[in-house]
Amino acid sequence: MIRIVNLSLIILFAVLLTSFTVAAKEKGLELTGSCIKALLVCYDDFKQIDSMSYEQRVLDNYKIKISENKKEYLIEYIPKLLSESEMKKINRMTIGRNIKYVVNKNTTKITKREFYK
Repeated sequence: MIRIVNLSLIILFAVLLTSFTVAAKEKGLELTGSCIKALLVCYDDFKQIDSMSYEQRVLDNYKIKISENKKEYLIEYIPKLLSESEMKKINRMTIGRNIKYVVNKNTTKITKREFYK
């Protein structure tokens, strides 16, 4: 079990670093350890959402938006739009679902999770 968790963390960091590298070149990006912990808590929850198919839980199908205020991190999973040919095959514009997490900065616990379009 520990190996699976470690592998998941390695994959998550690889995906995040790849995504953030592009953004960092344009705007500059810094993440604190606390923010990364919040991302991991959300990702752990995201992987276990029973109402979503395996395909909908593939992190590569999402962009992740991170913002914060004094008390909370706001982490949004935004599904990427499919190509025109992919849309025709499955009759959908995206594979995933929009999910917004609110994470308390002090406790690093999810205080809210909501699905939206």
